[in-house]
Amino acid sequence: MKKDSLLAVCFAEFFGTFFFVTIGLSSVAVLVLGMSDLNYPWMAGCWGMAVTLAIYLVGGISGAHMNPAVTISLAVFGGFSKSRVIPYIASQIIGAFCSAALVYAMFGNNIMAFESANGLVRGTAEGMGSAGIFVTGAGAGVSMVAAFINEVVLTALLLIVIYSTTDSNNPSAPNSGIAAIAIGASITFGGIASGPLSGFAMNPARDLGPRLFVMINGWGSHAWGVNYYGILMPIVATILGGIIAGFLYKKVLTPCIVGEVKTPQKV
Repeated sequence: MKKDSLLAVCFAEFFGTFFFVTIGLSSVAVLVLGMSDLNYPWMAGCWGMAVTLAIYLVGGISGAHMNPAVTISLAVFGGFSKSRVIPYIASQIIGAFCSAALVYAMFGNNIMAFESANGLVRGTAEGMGSAGIFVTGAGAGVSMVAAFINEVVLTALLLIVIYSTTDSNNPSAPNSGIAAIAIGASITFGGIASGPLSGFAMNPARDLGPRLFVMINGWGSHAWGVNYYGILMPIVATILGGIIAGFLYKKVLTPCIVGEVKTPQKV
């Protein structure tokens, strides 16, 4: 299997996504189920560090997108091959789905005990309390508008970090390998700063894969959330954030970094 073959890069996207989502979901499960002293900031740190490690694992093969918002943004603004967009995204979603299945296999008994203790019934709106281990949702009292804006902003900030730290023409870009740390840190700090507003998906695959697993594992159509939260926030808002970030970096910031900013000639 050649390093740059479609099969190789798709497997890398699958495995990288599977790797970091498994660690991330496991940290959420431990937090929600009260199985250790893990707190929210440490959980956010698990997500960020898991992404950093996944980049080291598969970045040299596929570029370690592991996120449809990244793939789409790079296809629009970064020169990424449009013929590979669908295979990349499919691999990412499947990887996240398999992560949810694995995490459920590991924590399933604990989840059922949690549901029993809290009177949660799958297939009902109230039963989504346990599904929250796998999927994102708005915090108490947070409006759909606020959650949408938060996902757009967090994803845009993530993508700007990705663009700026991997741009060989940016004199401020870090040395090879350090970019992965910056990318992971942007997820951690974004999650800590405003993640409770929307669950800081920042990645359609990270949410959609597990949401599909939840849907077929007893939660049914309620898995999509109230007013189709599961489509609007982790999918539409994050992709929009990625597009905005690509435009800002490539069309606004890049000319100031690598080109001379021209001033109007006096006539």
